[in-house]
Amino acid sequence: MSRALLFVDNLRIGGFQRLALDQAYGLSELGYRTTIYVLDELPTSQTPNFLSSEQGLLSSLQVEIVSMGKSRARQLHALFRIARQGNSKTLVLSHSLRATALTFIVNLKLGNRLRVISTIHQLPTLSAPRQRFQRFVYAQFSWRLLAYSSAVKADWDTRAGHNIFFRKFIARKKIEVMRNGIYLSRLPKLYQDSRDAYSPRLIYLGRNTSWKGVSTFFEIARQPELKKFDLLFMVPGIDDVDLSSLDQDIRERVTVVAGKTMAAYQPRLGDVHLYPANYGEAARYIESVSLNCLELACVGVPTLLTRNGLGTWPDLSNFAVFHETDWKNYSEIARQILEISEMVFGDAVVSELSSKIDIRNQLTKLITLSGSTK
Repeated sequence: MSRALLFVDNLRIGGFQRLALDQAYGLSELGYRTTIYVLDELPTSQTPNFLSSEQGLLSSLQVEIVSMGKSRARQLHALFRIARQGNSKTLVLSHSLRATALTFIVNLKLGNRLRVISTIHQLPTLSAPRQRFQRFVYAQFSWRLLAYSSAVKADWDTRAGHNIFFRKFIARKKIEVMRNGIYLSRLPKLYQDSRDAYSPRLIYLGRNTSWKGVSTFFEIARQPELKKFDLLFMVPGIDDVDLSSLDQDIRERVTVVAGKTMAAYQPRLGDVHLYPANYGEAARYIESVSLNCLELACVGVPTLLTRNGLGTWPDLSNFAVFHETDWKNYSEIARQILEISEMVFGDAVVSELSSKIDIRNQLTKLITLSGSTK
């Protein structure tokens, strides 16, 4: 049995953690002995985290979780031990550029035993200058460097090429696009109820950060045409939503589900996911198809997202699952939502759409790229 090693900075609830777990689940099903190494102490139940919420899946699929501690010395010691047990056929996926750089140091000592494939999970523009520079430097130590979307690659290439010195000495590593995917077996089943059974919902799914447009979500929910919609907030922790400043009629429509995975979501006919991502007026590149958008698409729930944000997934527009808007004209947005809410995606359509998003597509490419064999 071949080994697959995945590195993450932590197991808090977020995008890179979600992808790493889905990769681990898929690799386990493909016959890999899979371990996720965490460059931190393992989380406790005091904070929302994937280790707690997906313990059942981790156990059933025999995915091992190992803490490497917080200290660099301990992490290096652990990496030396890991590298001695691995070889160039071991599949190594890093979602931590710190792990990528430390592994390079280990490889210098032991030979190129671990070929690290690293993924960039954020538009460079969204990082502070110092952090962005550090990420570019650490990324150079990858064996292969990937971007999860064409927007990330375009932003990365633009930043890398902004002057000759930076391009020749700091950002020489080429980056290529590798589309995200979803481990489909962890998702809920397609909705089975009728429109008469429940009110449809406007859905917010994910962390409450300003650029994800929570305030815009509530402004849209206040539109008179949308009063029939309940409001569902699925967030990592109960502290992620403060309802105290909202009007009473809005508060009465809100249901907050905290600390649960997508498996806890029960889709309804008429549900619409809103993802009003706002990267600022100066943003040159937009990536608004998040993993949450993909998850909901796989259970037949459409998303209204930021215009020009389809990025890596233009082929999914054929399914009418993603709809774009500029989030400025609220009455027009309300009209879009009412129209989208009437759409029905049958089992055959959802099955075809899900086959494109399936994590196995990505894993097949990663295995081929790495030369790993089972």
